[in-house]
Amino acid sequence: MNLLVVEDERITREGLLECLDWSQVGITKVFNAEDGETGLRMAKRVLPDIVLTDIRMPRMDGITMATRIREILPECRIIFLSAYSEIDYYKAAIDLKAIRYLDKPIEAEQLQTVISIAVAECMQLRSYKSTSNLHNMQERQRFADAICTGEHADALESEYTRLKLGADFSVKDYCTAMIISIRQDFEDEDHNDLHFLATSLSKSVIYPNLFTIRSKNRIVLLLFASSEISRHHMNVTCKNLHDLLSDHVYVIAVGNPFKGLANAHKAYTSAKTVLHKAYLYPWGQVVHHSEDAEKAVPISAYAKEKSEISRNISEGNEKESYDACDVLYKALATKRDLTHYKARELYFELISEVFHKADSSHLQIKDDEMGEAISWIVLIESYNLDELHSFLCRHISLYFKSLEEAKNEKKQVLAIKAYIAKNFMDATLSIGDISGYLHMSASHVCTTFKRETGDTINNYLTEYRLSKAKQYLQETLLTVTEISIKVGYRDNSYFGKIFRKHFGMTPNEYRNW
Repeated sequence: MNLLVVEDERITREGLLECLDWSQVGITKVFNAEDGETGLRMAKRVLPDIVLTDIRMPRMDGITMATRIREILPECRIIFLSAYSEIDYYKAAIDLKAIRYLDKPIEAEQLQTVISIAVAECMQLRSYKSTSNLHNMQERQRFADAICTGEHADALESEYTRLKLGADFSVKDYCTAMIISIRQDFEDEDHNDLHFLATSLSKSVIYPNLFTIRSKNRIVLLLFASSEISRHHMNVTCKNLHDLLSDHVYVIAVGNPFKGLANAHKAYTSAKTVLHKAYLYPWGQVVHHSEDAEKAVPISAYAKEKSEISRNISEGNEKESYDACDVLYKALATKRDLTHYKARELYFELISEVFHKADSSHLQIKDDEMGEAISWIVLIESYNLDELHSFLCRHISLYFKSLEEAKNEKKQVLAIKAYIAKNFMDATLSIGDISGYLHMSASHVCTTFKRETGDTINNYLTEYRLSKAKQYLQETLLTVTEISIKVGYRDNSYFGKIFRKHFGMTPNEYRNW
């Protein structure tokens, strides 16, 4: 059973987390957030059974956050904490059917009692859930899977009859398939989260439908109607989906409709064809089937553009390299004849070539944003065309920039920077570690670095860590606490102070800026 603690005062939050042996009261996982907005995002990710929250918080108060959480988790138990005994708060708590409203300071015994009550209520609610309904939903998903895999028409009609789907739609209805591809930056995305999202999307559609999850990040909705769904009504449907997908990076591929359950697989195949070209469009778009979706050429069709990029990089022509990249980008966007898989392979070859040249010159240009477990190859798997183009150009820029810097820096300085780039995540990293690695005295390391760069190693390390922090804030959904640890700061509060001192705003303010 999951518990989410939301409290903006760090000392109070840590006290709540440590005051009980949570396993003794039936809590298996405890999560925490420092404000309402962060708490709402985390609730969507971890799906808490119980929320213990302060009321007065910056950015989003506890009442607003709890109301939003209840919209997606109606059975979640809410416990409010506050030092303010104002009648409006009590009224809001009553409206939300919060199980308790506790005044601060909270006693451990009192908190244990309230949590135990909440756990008991959650267990009771779980027992009330209908096993038959859950089984029916799983059966419907298996039926949707059978459609997607191209099960024989006779077998489909037999399952249709057995599941008594006639009350929902007819075997003669038109079927339109929609594939919602969710951008996932991490390999360990929770499948349960995607299943919860798929269920919510299915319920929001006014047409009878089936849903299933294909691959690790694709939700398939099969919509049924007695006649073809018009483009207008399909756009209205997608608008409803958009509202539920507001916290996700996604694209929706809509295939052509096909009449009859026997042809439903063709609708899914049509949507898959559209999805292969959806990478050409910005995220958040709805892409319908068109003649462009049927076009397909091999990678060799872009051999000339690829060769021009490679030649200019090899010859050290920076501007010409960017120009050649733009030619490839515009050709792909205009012709729309290369599938996502082939486009990714094309860019993979070009990016690999840039990295190989950098490695050959002992230049560090690879991003270490995901650690050793996830490489850049995994990062670009779900990139669209704009992101592939940007990733390639950014690393070409880094390559030429590093190449120029290398001409003016000594080998020792490059080695120091490379060591920092590789180990900046280590909170205990010191000049002694660097000097030991280079087999140089600490004083010589400091003097050499200062003379060649005009900066101290400690200041450079701080700037490097903060630059990585900015990158994580811009490009990932990691929490500030997770980012703090990833860039070598064990104390989240200290990290926040350093960040604010350098950039004049907190990490969260920078992310939302």
